[in-house]
Amino acid sequence: MARMNQGILGSFTGKVGTVIGSSWKGKPYMKSLPGKRKGKPTQKQEEQQMKLAILSAFFSQLQTLLELTFSANRKKMSAVNYAVQINHGQAIIGQYPDYSIDYPKLVLSEGPLMGTETYPATSTGDGAIQFSWLDNTDSGNAGETDQVMVIAFCPAKFHYYFSTCAASRKDGSALLKVPLFVGEIVHTWMVFVSVDGKFYSEGLYMGEVGVKV
Repeated sequence: MARMNQGILGSFTGKVGTVIGSSWKGKPYMKSLPGKRKGKPTQKQEEQQMKLAILSAFFSQLQTLLELTFSANRKKMSAVNYAVQINHGQAIIGQYPDYSIDYPKLVLSEGPLMGTETYPATSTGDGAIQFSWLDNTDSGNAGETDQVMVIAFCPAKFHYYFSTCAASRKDGSALLKVPLFVGEIVHTWMVFVSVDGKFYSEGLYMGEVGVKV
């Protein structure tokens, strides 16, 4: 039997039809019911299942973002499933069953738009993070009006903030307010987006930063 947590539109735990509702670190996610298996799964299969479950739980929190950054290549796949597919072979570290996410290796965006040289994200106080980069306007397909998307994820809170247009490429820096993350360690990324929203750059990891008051 499945248990509904927030009514018909909320999360659930248990099985409904061919879908299983579960959670990781208190956050809900869904996965398809596996086919009938003969015998107990091997350790290798259990290892893969755990990796997929960890990534599914993480990326489910970023679904709104991923629907934008993976819009070009995922075709008919959901954004979350596509993100899991391209990350499961590179973004998990540790030994079974003590796995964790390797944040610098996560792929959060794909696209042909040119990136640039970046500088480590810093905390400016007042619960804000500063992102800085080199303005490389007119290098390749880089345009001064390209928008800058900035992202911050806090593992301790299992929550993220992002802004789809925090600045333009020519600005060289942007601020992101993250009031819930004060006193916590967060991981940061940025992505360039063409002004018409059709093209994205690869995600650029900006480092780990402690958020100051």
